[in-house]
Formats: sequence, structure tokens, C-alpha cells
Amino acid sequence: MLFRSDAQPNMQASQAAPKPSYNPPAVAGTYQVVVGAFANLATAQNLVQQLAGFGQPGLVPIDRNGQTLYRVVVTGLANETQAAMVQQRAISLGLTDARLVRP
Repeated sequence: MLFRSDAQPNMQASQAAPKPSYNPPAVAGTYQVVVGAFANLATAQNLVQQLAGFGQPGLVPIDRNGQTLYRVVVTGLANETQAAMVQQRAISLGLTDARLVRP
């Protein structure tokens, strides 16, 4: 299940939570990885920081039954090999539901 309200990835918490970085929709023809969705904005932001350097990580707010969740998505991945590397990075952080999305 990709939607988690209490899941915490295995990472260090940052000192101050940065403002959310919202990505535009994925560019047609590129791969992306949907890492997960979190009720806690700070958790999602920390995960985006952990994935920096792997494509273009960002947050996409979604409404699920009246609750805002923050979906962490990595976009701008040129090929399946890059996407698989990001997926494995997410899995190594304990996010075993990360899914690779083909164009």
C-alpha cells in the first residue's frame, strides 16, 4: 500500500522542515518513481531531501477522503535503469512500496 499515515523512512530528521517543493507533472516520455504518500509533511520533505541527486524528487499533494497526503515522486528519469536505481534507493530507506512508472 502506497499511502501511509504513520510510516517513517529510515533516515535522520532534519533540523528545520523546509517548505514543500511541488513538482510539475512528469514530462511525457520520461520514467518516474512513486515512492509513497505520507500524511506528515515533514516526513515527505525529509524523504525528498534523501532522494536529492536522483532525478527530480518532489511532492504532489493529493486528497484522500478529505485528508491531504503528500506523494513523493521522482521525475525526469531518462531510462528504466535510472528509474530502477531510484526505486532501489527508496527500498533501501525502508520504503518497499516504491513503484517504477514507465512512460
